[in-house]
Amino acid sequence: MTEHHNSVTRHAVNRWMQRINPRADYETADAEIRSHARAVCVAADFGCQVVKLATGDRLICDGRSVVTVLARHQGIYSVPGFVL
Repeated sequence: MTEHHNSVTRHAVNRWMQRINPRADYETADAEIRSHARAVCVAADFGCQVVKLATGDRLICDGRSVVTVLARHQGIYSVPGFVL
């Protein structure tokens, strides 16, 4: 199995704790985001900026870096400067 590497910004981890799992500590939130590394890497290979999770929540990416997180009730248009 191929190892998938991606980076996660502090901002993304903080948004995960705020919007997705308020009970998570920093390390848990970081691990939860990194559990989607394969999807982030595949999306980056296709040039995608958004990874939609099974829960409906979204990881907003810049290449292989997760830069923020949106809850399912937020649209992708909530991201300033996001262009389809």
